Amino acid sequence: MRLALVLGVWLVACVGSLYWFLGGQLSWFDPAGALEHQASQPNFEQQLEQALRKRVPLVSGSGTVVHIKSADCHCNWRAQSHITDLTGQAEQQGLQVSYLSLEASDELQRWLPATPAVILLNAQGELAYIGPYSAGAFCSSASSFVETLLPALAEASAPGGWVNTQSRGCYCPTSA
Repeated sequence: MRLALVLGVWLVACVGSLYWFLGGQLSWFDPAGALEHQASQPNFEQQLEQALRKRVPLVSGSGTVVHIKSADCHCNWRAQSHITDLTGQAEQQGLQVSYLSLEASDELQRWLPATPAVILLNAQGELAYIGPYSAGAFCSSASSFVETLLPALAEASAPGGWVNTQSRGCYCPTSA
């Protein structure tokens, strides 16, 4: 009887911890609609591209993957494996890969409501994607938004600017 009670308490503690760890840490990427609002403004893509050009050396004729993190974001470690995999895929396809700290760019802070985030530019330097890497607690490639876009970036046929604001996962809010 005592063993059953101990096991029951242990099971409840494990389930509660798992719920807190997985569900309690999830948040919306753009809960206030800041990025969505910015994206609806005229010249959004041009302004974003100009802000990136100040921080990232864009190579004409090459698609670009820009990884963006906040230094104090507790979700970085969850996304790191996905970022490493994505970087390897991008480099294999001849894409340019850059890393930015959100703190290093006031202009990007204006647009990005949360990190970790990624921006994809096609071979013409035009926005193909901005938003989170994936949904879910672990930011894995299983729930990724971006891997399927990489071949199109490499072939200069990426569809026009997907602004992904509707995702729930491990994200750290910024000042946007």
